Amino acid sequence: MGLFDFLKPKTKSPDMTLRVTGNIFEPESLISALDTRIPEYLAAVNQGRCKSPACTRKSGEPYSSVSDIWEDTRLEAFVPLFRHGASNPMALCQVPMQRELFTRFNNDHPHLKLPHVPSGEELHDTIQAVWQCVLYLREQCSKAGTNLTVRDTALEVFNSKCVRAYEWWQNEENGSAAYALLARGERPPLMFYILWTEATRLAKEVAIASIFGSSLKFFMDLMVKTEKRTEVVDAYRTMITRLSTANDPHELKRTA
Repeated sequence: MGLFDFLKPKTKSPDMTLRVTGNIFEPESLISALDTRIPEYLAAVNQGRCKSPACTRKSGEPYSSVSDIWEDTRLEAFVPLFRHGASNPMALCQVPMQRELFTRFNNDHPHLKLPHVPSGEELHDTIQAVWQCVLYLREQCSKAGTNLTVRDTALEVFNSKCVRAYEWWQNEENGSAAYALLARGERPPLMFYILWTEATRLAKEVAIASIFGSSLKFFMDLMVKTEKRTEVVDAYRTMITRLSTANDPHELKRTA
């Protein structure tokens, strides 16, 4: 195995990568892409073409690079959106639904009502499904051995972002500000965007921990302190910088 083979994904078709592009139709496009990609991924798992959970893959196994584990962990997390009762993933990205979504999340707390049994009511089941996505990622953080702070604050960080979004939407009655942001390629606080951002962040932590364990910080500190410049040291510095600054799995798939 080459020095940086863990950064190199095995061959995948172009439609296997989900990425943010920044336009007014982006949220719905991402939901549609997930609706296609998740069944494809689950079929690949069932057929034995890759292992799930992704964080249990060992070096040399199919789709065991950082980018593959990152991307597939994120896919795994989104499964409940399409399987929990009357959950409607599209509601998470539709501007007219946001005020009610966050009001229900903040005031009624359906996500905290256990067990998570579908009620058949769209917003109730959708919010429960969202929470299950974050719960799954916290579980994978434990399984992969991420930093304890990352794991222990996963639910808190997501909840606090939703509380801030609730406050934002209280002043947004007709959605004009949200539509304006989307038109400029920016992100208003749609519940889907909050979930996407947190799923991407946590899945990255899972991917890094599944390969490096707790050693990545050691390597990062070592590279900062090492003054002697050698080909290997420079290569490690480049690799760690690329890994630590990547915001999405596809950024690690760029080849020189």
